[in-house]
Amino acid sequence: MHKILSCAILIGGACATQFASAVDYYVAASASPNGRAKAHLVGDGVDFNGDSSNRPVGLALAGGLSLSANFGVEMGYHRFGTADFDIGSGITAAVASHAYHLAGTASWPINEQWSLTGKLGLARRHVEVSASGHGESDSISGNSSGVYASVGGAYIINKNLAVTAELERYGNPSVINTFSWGMNALSLGLRYTF
Repeated sequence: MHKILSCAILIGGACATQFASAVDYYVAASASPNGRAKAHLVGDGVDFNGDSSNRPVGLALAGGLSLSANFGVEMGYHRFGTADFDIGSGITAAVASHAYHLAGTASWPINEQWSLTGKLGLARRHVEVSASGHGESDSISGNSSGVYASVGGAYIINKNLAVTAELERYGNPSVINTFSWGMNALSLGLRYTF
């Protein structure tokens, strides 16, 4: 019995060592230089259809592990920034949003330096809309879940460092019945593999 148990422990340890050495851990950081955000608000005497007065920059952090040369899993956080709107008649509004994602990842090497990437998973989104004017202010926020998807590419500088570009889609969470917010980003960043 001891021989069988010892053999099972040795085989299990060898397999665990082999699996652990095949797994690569990575961290990634990116920025999404957004254009002007667009909003269409209707209600309470307001009919606004226009662009934000600023260009918010989104920031993202992610960590993951590559289970093989082509597949892995990733978890990340994306802060989209705050878009400010001048509604008119002394009324201003701001929309702030962020999201978390958990996704399966895939990578298709083109050659030794370039690869295509894709991700598919779930996102948890949060949007907060605030407005003020005429001595009053109000805000509303909401959370929702949905599909997260990403396509992109990576330029591999060396075995540890890569430059990435991704088009990420977190969906359009609804905060209230008459307002939805598109949470999409073109992200440029760096990925470091341990």
